[in-house]
Amino acid sequence: MIEKNKILIVEDEAIIAQEMKIILEQQGYIVCPIASRTGQAIRYTSEYKPHIVLMDIILKGSDSGIEAARIIGRENHVPIIFLTGNPDLLDKETGSAEYFGGIVVKPPSITRLTTLISQALDSRPSGGP
Repeated sequence: MIEKNKILIVEDEAIIAQEMKIILEQQGYIVCPIASRTGQAIRYTSEYKPHIVLMDIILKGSDSGIEAARIIGRENHVPIIFLTGNPDLLDKETGSAEYFGGIVVKPPSITRLTTLISQALDSRPSGGP
């Protein structure tokens, strides 16, 4: 039996998170419970073992999606696709990190989102999640 690809959405704007969840499920992906904080994102990545993480770079409060992505990438070797309303907020170091799977500007285009997910899944190292 082939396992469907699982995706974790880390987004604190509930409407955007739900829209992405619907889009991804329509495309045949399994969507893990949505995380809205960095602690949840780190915990859910370990618990649900997603194949891709969609990470908002700015979360409410002092949470940093970039810092959570560094931890998730280092500990779980999961490709991260960043979600942002302002792509200029990503620094060059983030873009060169091995877990970096791309940037999607919100609201996400279905084509851009699914293309980046496919590319990230295809480029996963063997032995990864």
